[in-house]
Amino acid sequence: MIEEMIEELLKNLFSRQRLGIKPGLERTHDLLKGLGDPHLSFPTIHIAGTNGKGEVCSIISSVLTEADHKVGLYTSPHILKFNERIRINGRVISGEEILTIWEKLQAPSNELEATFYEITTAMAFEYFSEQKVDIAIIETGLGGRLDSTNVISPLCCGITSIALDHSEFLGDEIESVAKEKAGIIKESVPCFIGNVPKEAKQVFDRFNVKYIGKKESHKEDHKESNRELARQILLSIRNKFNWSENNYQDGLKNILRNTGYFGRIELIRDEPKLILDTGHNPESFSALVKQVQSDYPGQKFDIVFTSMKDKNYYLSMKILKPICKQLLLVKSAQKRNASINDMAYIGRELGMNYRRLKSYQEIIDTENHTIICGSFFLIGEFLEFLTLPENHNINLPDSLIL
Repeated sequence: MIEEMIEELLKNLFSRQRLGIKPGLERTHDLLKGLGDPHLSFPTIHIAGTNGKGEVCSIISSVLTEADHKVGLYTSPHILKFNERIRINGRVISGEEILTIWEKLQAPSNELEATFYEITTAMAFEYFSEQKVDIAIIETGLGGRLDSTNVISPLCCGITSIALDHSEFLGDEIESVAKEKAGIIKESVPCFIGNVPKEAKQVFDRFNVKYIGKKESHKEDHKESNRELARQILLSIRNKFNWSENNYQDGLKNILRNTGYFGRIELIRDEPKLILDTGHNPESFSALVKQVQSDYPGQKFDIVFTSMKDKNYYLSMKILKPICKQLLLVKSAQKRNASINDMAYIGRELGMNYRRLKSYQEIIDTENHTIICGSFFLIGEFLEFLTLPENHNINLPDSLIL
């Protein structure tokens, strides 16, 4: 019975994605006010950025977990289960706990026509408040200034990187994207800036911020930059939330256990190599190619690829071309997914060797080194396929590949 109620609730929540993205904080403020403003009852750290924000949030959370603090972590999107978005010390919120909070949120959510993300954000804050976390690490969903999470008063904030993405909401110039991300900066709140181009620095220079990383940041290693950004943020709160160097090293080593962080250039099979990457925009693919060329010089990969239609998949595929032996195109179940025909057209334009993927079983059976990338949803669908019995030989439904 309880499982059916949870399934019905999640169906209700996901159906609200049809409302789309409605930038603005009014509905979130109203939802939280009805709950007694739970987001103001615990300290927070706020992280924005085009790429890398999930990793930075997870590093901070993992280190503080190792230091025996009770740490809430709110990230998006999820890979397999909705519950992954809301965690405390690595443990995901249970279905029963979601149901309990939904009972408080359902009526005001319907009245306000709140979106999926607004409800999820309010749910996370209420859960962290109920569970009396010592601190919560909060990742923005989209942008910063008008993101639902931007109702908190953080101890510290960080911005990981700036690149063009979600142009319909954030603008089609680096400066406009930077202005939206800069919206999380608060007066007298320390803010650390990671791997950003000079056009973004012109925006951030108007604020009292501290830059992390090398002078020519576009040449810097993204993983190194993310770790250094997380470390500097941790140092800034050390007087309130003590941690040791051993905690830091253990936090990096145990990040999956402590936070569930997974899927960024993740090697899940060694021979033949199978790499999963949740990156989904040109900047993230540049980081992927750089890492692959460094780890496996001269090696070419079959690349299982998809893209949402609002992404610049021409540039993404062009970036991937140097490491691509064969491009295997697939369409996820997401309605926003680009069509196979549109992606194939780009493949022809770029002179890439491409074809349609017929079954995830091909990936399991292939003798070629393979990378799966382009979308959280694609990674999630493949991982769901891996949970099927070992002797499966199931083709993808037509709706996923046409």
